[in-house]
Amino acid sequence: TQVFFYNSLQNMHEIYEGFHIDIGVNRSENIRILQNSRGKDIWIHLTEFPSPHAIIKNEGSIIPLKVIKYACGLVKRQSKRNQKVRFDIAYRKDIEHVGHAFVKVNHIIKEIRM
Repeated sequence: TQVFFYNSLQNMHEIYEGFHIDIGVNRSENIRILQNSRGKDIWIHLTEFPSPHAIIKNEGSIIPLKVIKYACGLVKRQSKRNQKVRFDIAYRKDIEHVGHAFVKVNHIIKEIRM
């Protein structure tokens, strides 16, 4: 099941396999989705490139790799990268907003290449 829409604040939101995924479509939306997320939510970002941030809302169940890869595909599509890229995957609790649109990643739980 997939539902796709933009909310009134212009971040992209999808529901995939029952999981809510938010994608920041610009710098201010990246910050906003970080601020509106919780510690066990999953954060996704391209490694070594500017890109949208994705947050997969974790409501207490295990998030399948299929859902994480789907969210990575959304980030890649929004970043307009055509070549194979790497993604950093972390819990939101391990991400610090350090100013402007920059974040400090304290612990990466997984890297995905696609």
